[in-house]
Amino acid sequence: MLPIPVIAFVGRSRSGKTTLLEKLIRELGRRGYRVAAVKHTAHPIEPDAPGKDTSRFVQAGAVQVILAAPEMTLEEALTDVRDVDLVLVEGYKRANVSKIEVSRGQEAGSKMQDAGGLVCAKDERLIAVVSDQRFDVGVPQFSLEDVTPLADWIEERFLR
Repeated sequence: MLPIPVIAFVGRSRSGKTTLLEKLIRELGRRGYRVAAVKHTAHPIEPDAPGKDTSRFVQAGAVQVILAAPEMTLEEALTDVRDVDLVLVEGYKRANVSKIEVSRGQEAGSKMQDAGGLVCAKDERLIAVVSDQRFDVGVPQFSLEDVTPLADWIEERFLR
């Protein structure tokens, strides 16, 4: 793979992955980091338009944005990534990279949720969870609402 750190953000459809990545790209860019974003799509690729996910990543400040076709491997998608500090990927839950799962629940409450609700609960590459609920997993967990603690953690772990 690349000598550049790569983190895949995974989770169910409509869990908030794109919105979280937008906020994270903006925050890391504000801190002076050059971030590339990869969006893996399960649909045929169409020319991007304002408001689409990749356009949102550009608007957030990603210095390079790649829209990866359904049949592309992550390695293929990363072929031309250069001169960035970090690559944030939306999708590729089976890739051999560090993963942060994004999960949005119905009624969070204070009850700890079973890890079975996570897509990558049993994946040893799962390094964190971002959610509006708590899960019984042995990785750091962050709120969907405030990206600053997540950015701090990523900066400490991957960028220093």
